[in-house]
Amino acid sequence: MRVLQSILASALILLTAASAAYAQAGTFSGRVLDQGDAVLPGVTVTATNVSTGVSRTTVTNAEGLYYMPGLDPGIYEVKTELTGFSPAARDRVTLAVNATITLDFKMQVASLNETITVSGDAPIIEVTQSKVASTIEQTQLENLPMITRSVSGMLALLPGASPLEPVHRSKENVGSVSYAGGSGTNMVAAVDGADNRDNRYGGPLLAYTTEALEQFQLATSQFSATDGRTGGAALTMVTKSGTNALHGSGFIFDRDRAMTAKDYFTRQAGANKVPFSRQQFGGSMGGPIVRNRAFFFGAVEQVYEDTSQTVPDRQFTELERLVTATNAGLIPKGLVNPNHGRFGPIPGEITLYTVKANAQLTNAHSLMARYAGQRDDRDAVTFSPSNDLREPENSTIRMWSAVGQHNWVLGNNGLNQITGQVNHMYRLSDVTSAITGEHYTRDFPRVAVFPPRLSFPTVNTGAGGAGGSLTDTYVIQIKDDVSLLRGNHALKFGGNFNALPNLGLLNANEHFPTLTFFDDPSVILSNSNGRYPQGFQTPGIVRQWQQANPVRSEDINYGAKQVMAWYQDDWRATTRLTLNLGVRYDLDLNFYDQRNYARNATRLVLEAIGNPYAGIPKTPTKDISPRVGFAWDMSGDGRRVLRGGYGLYFDQFNTGGAGDVSSQNKRPLNALATLTNTAIGVGQLATYRYTIDPLPAQPQEANTLPRGAAGQWLAPDLTDPQNHVAHVGYAHQLTATTAVSLDYTHSEIRNDLRSLNINPIVNGRRVLANDLQRVFGIPDVLSAVNIKSSINKARYDAMTVKYQQRASRVTIQAHYTIAGSYAYGGSTGSRGGASVPQDAFEPLARGEWGPTGADERHRVVAIGVFDLAYGIQLSPVFQAATPRPYNLTAGADLNADGNNNDRYIDPATGKQVSINAARGDKTVVLDLRSTKFFSLTGERKVGVFVELFNLFNRANFGGSYTGNARSSNFRLPSGGFIPGIGYARQVQLGARFLF
Repeated sequence: MRVLQSILASALILLTAASAAYAQAGTFSGRVLDQGDAVLPGVTVTATNVSTGVSRTTVTNAEGLYYMPGLDPGIYEVKTELTGFSPAARDRVTLAVNATITLDFKMQVASLNETITVSGDAPIIEVTQSKVASTIEQTQLENLPMITRSVSGMLALLPGASPLEPVHRSKENVGSVSYAGGSGTNMVAAVDGADNRDNRYGGPLLAYTTEALEQFQLATSQFSATDGRTGGAALTMVTKSGTNALHGSGFIFDRDRAMTAKDYFTRQAGANKVPFSRQQFGGSMGGPIVRNRAFFFGAVEQVYEDTSQTVPDRQFTELERLVTATNAGLIPKGLVNPNHGRFGPIPGEITLYTVKANAQLTNAHSLMARYAGQRDDRDAVTFSPSNDLREPENSTIRMWSAVGQHNWVLGNNGLNQITGQVNHMYRLSDVTSAITGEHYTRDFPRVAVFPPRLSFPTVNTGAGGAGGSLTDTYVIQIKDDVSLLRGNHALKFGGNFNALPNLGLLNANEHFPTLTFFDDPSVILSNSNGRYPQGFQTPGIVRQWQQANPVRSEDINYGAKQVMAWYQDDWRATTRLTLNLGVRYDLDLNFYDQRNYARNATRLVLEAIGNPYAGIPKTPTKDISPRVGFAWDMSGDGRRVLRGGYGLYFDQFNTGGAGDVSSQNKRPLNALATLTNTAIGVGQLATYRYTIDPLPAQPQEANTLPRGAAGQWLAPDLTDPQNHVAHVGYAHQLTATTAVSLDYTHSEIRNDLRSLNINPIVNGRRVLANDLQRVFGIPDVLSAVNIKSSINKARYDAMTVKYQQRASRVTIQAHYTIAGSYAYGGSTGSRGGASVPQDAFEPLARGEWGPTGADERHRVVAIGVFDLAYGIQLSPVFQAATPRPYNLTAGADLNADGNNNDRYIDPATGKQVSINAARGDKTVVLDLRSTKFFSLTGERKVGVFVELFNLFNRANFGGSYTGNARSSNFRLPSGGFIPGIGYARQVQLGARFLF
């Protein structure tokens, strides 16, 4: 069936294949006047792509307006002609991705047979659009120094964005970026008009080689109904196409251990440099198949990486104490990796490739087909410096996307465009034993369950709950867009349908037991706090035991679908005022696993005891998003524009955040059993003696919940998150190549996702114990019951000043942002929602409100490409930001509710701090590339360069600090860094050949 679906969808793509989607491509629009400022209807307007020779012709309407959507990004000549008037033209106008460029013409009565031509770039300011967007040009893609040379690395340089840890281990090479202080999931990505959003974890799905990208645009506020649904950001990318000339490139980058400085933790420990080697190479080629008609393009990129992450000295010392305890017989053998090192090796390789073909059949019809893929192999994707790498999780990913599009120009004032896509992701995340060499995920169920994880405040061993997973999922997409000019109204409307036949994965969730301790090994072994007179054999020192039954969790939503529709009206109400009016509708079907969720095992227990949370949530069917914006050309010449507006944005439910719920909907089911102590010697494990008493037995039930199971269910009123965004801004074009802007954005997030535990311990007994005893005869059918609910709230405010210069030899973008991102639970937009509150009955308590993990009060970014004399080019990237927050916890269950998430009590005040109350260190990083170009014959040239990363050699931890007060590493760096920034100083050598 799956093969048949793929064949049918591929056939559909071939039948509907066409040129770039107007939602991805650019638009020329404007008004044509005579010398007396009267409108001129019937003027022929022709836009010709200089590189390909492809032309588009239209005619002005009765209001003198013309409209040319669906044009590929590139350099154009735009010409107007009307009998009795001298032709007028704009030469070498740059049309960026997803840009609407307003070019007004004034035609003179013909006196001589000549054309009035104005040379120069397009206006930097879009005078008819209220959205806030930034673009990365091809020059910047090719020449800026990037530590990983990835799209996410470039996105983090734009206003409203900042680098972030990957939202999931499957995104190590795709990367994640925070938008509006969020957790990296609140972004919709589209490539060549096709969807590239990860519907399970959020953010982008497939990584693309930057060698294949023409440019991309990131819209962070007030984007239109056609651009997408989320309140975070809309990313629009367009891949390169061939031209009338054969052009191409080849590149190589190389750096190794000799060109890398010691990182902070290596210097602190006085150790040798960690192993490091990275090679990145590839190339591209494009050209004509038939001049002015058909073109081809292809690009490929390969990365080999042998990197390692340093283990901080305190973590290393705690792990060494566990090894010593094992050798002394105080801990059973096999539970600690005796070969844990000063660093954790994380080798990997990735191949990215893209092929594309375009055909301009007539002035009205064009075709495009594009195929892109990613082959991604990476070891130890879950490694953290606190882990002993006893059981690393190694990842194999195979992804591809096949896209076809058809553009049909409708007369003089319209365009219809159809997009078809099939994308596929296969991923095996295989947990292996460094001690025995066994492969758990690959060989399940023919392999024994791995030994317990030992978890302490500072370190842990083994894989724990991460038992590996298998993903094999498709997206089949069909989309239709229509663009029309009616009077003063530029209309865009359309619809989209996505079929997701098997959205999800098979997961060995919590197959391995985890024993969590109150204190670190050093404290237990030395009895430094007087609580461990018998060391590890002291009764009641295990805070929690947990383990699931050995059933592979079937966390798959079969038959999920998405339906979308939009209508956008860009109404040029006057010659200076444009109103951007839009509305969007989104419907997600079976994203809650509605086909199976009525038999969710936790829900059935809640229904049996008459609990109101047993209700079944309904599919959200009212996600109607209005968008209202304005752009006022204050000076009438496009040099000073005031813009603003309001929009309601509904985000989607990322199914990866409810995997535990979905796994209890199926039979056999996967469920986690727990036993908990609220303090040493207090609780269900009060008399348990580690290493003396046998471990609690692994639950074996397959069709019912094991005793003491962790409940997982959805709130009856669960709905999609909504984001109210208001914006006002001012843009001023200082010269033909320079502009500044000031923008303020305010967002109010409502119905955001958060987990609630409705069965906490109160006065030594769980809240639902009496009801469970009454119906089932035992009080502990369920332990904690986690309910995914739509109760959370968040707020984001930001003011950004941006400067940009776009000249022939200089390209500069610089911005400063002052912002604040706050949420209950200190998190917004995360795939699983904010974590459970400290007090289960007061999720919106004052202390629960705090900054999000990506909050940076001040952020400055400046990038530039400077072409100097003698073929020398300098390309700097500078980033600076104030410290990010992290959470302080007591490391003890102060309220004895069975959850060890109680916040730290400040000894100076005697009061409990609020969430994310501490701050890490500030960020400062300067990267620089210096290139020398050598001209060869014709248009061929080669550039040889050296890149310097983190010239100041700052650590840049961000918020990667230990917040557990019972950790020996409390309030110290935990071993992590800000991705793409937190690396030791490195030198990279490279070369680029262009022809």
